Amino acid sequence: MKPKPFKCKICERAFSTEIGMHDHALQQHQTPHPFGCKECGRTFSDQRGLDRHQAGRHQNAPVCLECGQETKLVGGREIYPHRADLYKLNFYRCACGAYCGCHKGTTSPLGKPCGQETRKARSEAHVAFDPLWKTGRMERKQAYAWLSEVTGIPSERCHIGMMDADEARDVVAAVQQFTKEERVQA
Repeated sequence: MKPKPFKCKICERAFSTEIGMHDHALQQHQTPHPFGCKECGRTFSDQRGLDRHQAGRHQNAPVCLECGQETKLVGGREIYPHRADLYKLNFYRCACGAYCGCHKGTTSPLGKPCGQETRKARSEAHVAFDPLWKTGRMERKQAYAWLSEVTGIPSERCHIGMMDADEARDVVAAVQQFTKEERVQA
């Protein structure tokens, strides 16, 4: 282990380089920290730092749908390095590469992290399913209750963002059957 001869004069934390010590002093002791954690009182200079702290220390991260491992909270830059417009968004990513987004402005996951095949199947499920409630044919809650009934997925887990690829494909088939029956009745 590298020796740490440089100590912060304020908190006495040790660093291996003088530059590291100065960066720490500037960030921790001279920059305002208006974002406070309600759980433990630790403060941060920005919302992103607070979000990552809370997700890592005070909230259970979602488990990966693909491999069953716990995921880590990351910024949009790590998922979409070519999309600067997504850098400030939060995502949960697994070591296997699976990921999912978070509700805007939070660290609350939109579903279970998954791989490319499942994301594609979920996207197709939304394309098929969402018009049932977005067009007013059903209320959103009623549409999900119907979906739970026809797929056999318990209502507390019957959200497209929590489904595996096969379940998401079942959604598409169920909606196609429903639409077909609707046309026959009309």
